[in-house]
Amino acid sequence: MGATPTAQATSTLTRPAALWCELGDWQGTPTDPALRPPPFSRPLPRPEVRSGPSVELQVLRAQAQILDGPATPVLAYDGQFPGPTIHARVGQELSLRLHAGEEEDAVLHLHGAHVPAVHDGHVNDVVPVGGSRTYTYANSQPAATLWYHDHLLMRTGPRVYSGLSGAYLLLDPGEVDLGLPVGDERDVELLITDRTFADDGSLVYDGGPGRPAVGDVVLVNGADRPRLDVAAGLVRLRLANVCNARGLRVGRADGMPLMQVATDGGLLGAPVDRASIELWPAERAEVLLDLSGADVGTRVVLADTAGGGNLLAIDVVDAPGGGAAPDVRLPPLADLPPPEVVRTITLDADGPRFLLAGHGFDPDVRDVYARLGAVERWQLVNTTSSSHPMHLHLVSFLVRSRSTSSGGPLALRPEDEGWKDTVLVRPFETVAVDARFADHEGDFMYHCHVLEHEDHDMMSQFRVVDLARVAGRTRVETAAAIVAGLPDPVGLVVVADGEDWRSALAGAALADALLLVSGTTLDPTVRDELVRRPPAQVVVVGDAVTEEVVDALAQLAPTRRVAAADPVATAAAVALDLAGQASTAVLATDRVFADALAAGLLGLPVLLTDPEVLSDAAADALQQLGVTQVVVAGGTAAVSPAVEASLVDAGLAVIRVAGADRTATAAAFTRRAGLDPTVWAASADRFPDALGAAVAARRTGGTLVLVGDSGVSSATAGVLIDAATRRIRIAGGEAAVTLVAEAALAAHIQLPPG
Repeated sequence: MGATPTAQATSTLTRPAALWCELGDWQGTPTDPALRPPPFSRPLPRPEVRSGPSVELQVLRAQAQILDGPATPVLAYDGQFPGPTIHARVGQELSLRLHAGEEEDAVLHLHGAHVPAVHDGHVNDVVPVGGSRTYTYANSQPAATLWYHDHLLMRTGPRVYSGLSGAYLLLDPGEVDLGLPVGDERDVELLITDRTFADDGSLVYDGGPGRPAVGDVVLVNGADRPRLDVAAGLVRLRLANVCNARGLRVGRADGMPLMQVATDGGLLGAPVDRASIELWPAERAEVLLDLSGADVGTRVVLADTAGGGNLLAIDVVDAPGGGAAPDVRLPPLADLPPPEVVRTITLDADGPRFLLAGHGFDPDVRDVYARLGAVERWQLVNTTSSSHPMHLHLVSFLVRSRSTSSGGPLALRPEDEGWKDTVLVRPFETVAVDARFADHEGDFMYHCHVLEHEDHDMMSQFRVVDLARVAGRTRVETAAAIVAGLPDPVGLVVVADGEDWRSALAGAALADALLLVSGTTLDPTVRDELVRRPPAQVVVVGDAVTEEVVDALAQLAPTRRVAAADPVATAAAVALDLAGQASTAVLATDRVFADALAAGLLGLPVLLTDPEVLSDAAADALQQLGVTQVVVAGGTAAVSPAVEASLVDAGLAVIRVAGADRTATAAAFTRRAGLDPTVWAASADRFPDALGAAVAARRTGGTLVLVGDSGVSSATAGVLIDAATRRIRIAGGEAAVTLVAEAALAAHIQLPPG
């Protein structure tokens, strides 16, 4: 357990009437200057260090001696303002047990951590009054300056202002070999915040809708203009803006540059000299101060040139040996591949309230269903006249671009370089960021880190789900991508023209894999797949595939063509060639593909017919195959009662599988084939991608559903629910299955327990 509460009584936080303007000064009753200690008269507080494998923190009322006069009541972790500094090591798990205290529920969020949703500090995951909760951090991410703070719904602003924050340094001892101080007295966390004080020493908080809390005294580690005594040498300063709303611009008072080596998510690719560093709430930066060989008595002053004045004096008090600073060498900065999806999030206003995606916080609304493992680009579009430092939980991201509301390009901030988890979006600006949503499914927050904006009402959530697109730039590439993921063996590959759905449909029902071709040359993706896993045989269906393509296929695997005078006859020829004998076959219309599509799940020969009259080719094939039972695909508009009567007259048993529309028919076939938590989804209107999905679902034992552009039908939703869907693979790109339909599918994915 941490420290016990003090016995001294605390006062209620006063709320004087006040105005606020962005990056401006306090307009109400200011802090009495007589209460402030002389500049640089007090040593910089270094919070107590805690380290793993387990740490405990308790929310406590306490008294902090910040001013020269009365003590300041705070609500803080273990009664310390700021809270204890936690040291963790990369790759070593640490558990943190939080005790909520006896006054109010609590939530703890480790800002910048890549952790499962259950340990992320979602506003819904409260620790009740008097209760406890254990958060587990795997620390499986690059070393970085993280920080922790309270995240209670609608109360984050006042609770953080009252003192509930602290540093969490994720350390990598290997950085010593890069020339960096790591976790010692020369590795200094600097938590910068601002407060206003009443004459009795209590904190003045007046945050609310349209009133972010900006104090008039800027503190470093809870002290007013403290002093840090160091020996000559290299000093690593970890700057963190933990203000509720104030933006900072930190630099040396003498105008000399600072050497920046890291940002929110860890090290930069190379040291960079900065005249000053802009830090908005929750942003961090690490800088090196080279005092090697400095004389005793040397003083360097850090200041906030954005209005906060002097922050900290760093005094050289000892010079043991002097000498040169170590050569700092940083590893190259990792990059991300191009995004798989681009999403747009609007930053909106409604009177004094700020919104995301047009709404306030709603625990039942998710603005984005992010794809597990995918790189996504989020375009943050600020439609308001205020700046918003936007924070995404779970991920670090790379800032890719800035632009005006009219699309004109803007230069990136110098502070945008490197891995970030919080980014400033200025008024009427669009900022694009790329992130990989790896490892963890579940619900995560994103919000403005001006805490009063977050509390009123600029916070929402996204859900990471096991959903992926299997797609290429064309339908030919999509079919090849689907085949690439199929299990071995791939004995029979059917090849069809990318426009000739009827030939492809007949072959896909019996094939181990379906590939599509287009034009007179073999697409490289098709060639590569056949070379990677040579099939036992290739069957080209229909006469639309050119001889040049057939010859190219024959060079890669034994190849033959099966074709007839028309698509109906071709389907019959394919069924006879590939099946030979079958007691059951599927009969579908030759006019629309979708009703017959899901029938391929059954692995039966598929025959085609005119909707009104049983085709001679189909009738002959039924006889030659030895069929005794026919599954009719679709309703009477697809295959008429007259055709069904002809089948009965021929002595065949008939089963009709149909629904109110093509998605319902697909659902009926899917239920007949059996349900599985892995779902393949395809367009109900664009056949080639959907055909590949049917083959994949049959080969992997998965569930197939069809969707329209606007979402999922009730029949499809029923299948997704009954299948207890855990993962979805969508066949085709956004032109095949829209992002709207993707979101509707994703909403039915069941998250893993815990």
